Amino acid sequence: MNLYFLLEDSESFYRVLPSWIQSILPEYRQISSLREFQKNDVSFLLETGRGYPQTKNRLDETLQTIEENFFPLDYIVVCWDTDARDEVEIERDCADFEAIFVAHPVNVQHRLFAINRCFETWLLGNRAAYPTDDKIASFLSYSQFYNVAVNDPEKMLSPTGRRVSAYHLHYLQEMLRRSCHRNYSKGSPGFAKTFEYFQELQSRINETSDLQTFAEFFNFLQNCKS
Repeated sequence: MNLYFLLEDSESFYRVLPSWIQSILPEYRQISSLREFQKNDVSFLLETGRGYPQTKNRLDETLQTIEENFFPLDYIVVCWDTDARDEVEIERDCADFEAIFVAHPVNVQHRLFAINRCFETWLLGNRAAYPTDDKIASFLSYSQFYNVAVNDPEKMLSPTGRRVSAYHLHYLQEMLRRSCHRNYSKGSPGFAKTFEYFQELQSRINETSDLQTFAEFFNFLQNCKS
């Protein structure tokens, strides 16, 4: 099966996803362009929409290219952050993406994944990376606002006046510093790329009903085995 991933994210998720794919699908090889897809192969391509809503334009361009050329593709997967958007806005986003697929009727299946709230939200689901002492002065404002080890990270918003995705990023950075002395940035996600980290996220969705959008994405990758 050949998979094409179009990610809004051009940094953290884009850097981490190849490690996750190869943890679940070790036989898959990463390629660098549509033209490298081969029939009866198992490979994947990652491209970035470089933000939202620019991802819609990128999808439109990609589908136009696929219409005009034959590429042995099985799935087109589109992922974007929802940030603070509500259900009505997310449904509108999905409808916009579906309309682009309707406008370019290619013979390829597709899946849409609206990440609730952002990629760092998923990473906050690692309960083993939560500080054992969450009363540390520099972390106290985060733990008092919302404990992501107990409560679903995807349901956390942000303090008034702070953008949700930015707050989740800062929360994750401070959490990793105080729990395991690791630095995290979008350009250098480091520890988040490891199999150990990925396993902890899998444990969270296996044992709880948390991280529903991560669970949907993970299950899609699992299904690609067959």
